[in-house]
Amino acid sequence: MKTPGIYIVKCQDEVCANRQRLTHVELINELEKKGFVIEDLFVIQRNGKPGVSRILTQAHARKNHSYFLVFLKPKGKTRWKGLPQQKKLRMAKDAVPEVRNGVSHPELSLFQ
Repeated sequence: MKTPGIYIVKCQDEVCANRQRLTHVELINELEKKGFVIEDLFVIQRNGKPGVSRILTQAHARKNHSYFLVFLKPKGKTRWKGLPQQKKLRMAKDAVPEVRNGVSHPELSLFQ
């Protein structure tokens, strides 16, 4: 991909031949060689139990999560500098912080 843009990849780490395959790390390393910049990473946890394999003994932790990797292919060698200051998240002036587990979580408004 030579044109600038955003590239989103969903992947999951795995165990193959009793060895860890950190797929998300491999993807990041390979795409950075091609000029992509990792901008964000989301970890998504599965609600149910992970799939059952045919192995008799478990040697590694089950992978109960996957990743969404967000890459930017910049134009030239520049890196995205984020949202302009006027479009960043701001706390609403009349927001009442929600308290969960004794921790205050203020309400944030995007593009206020």
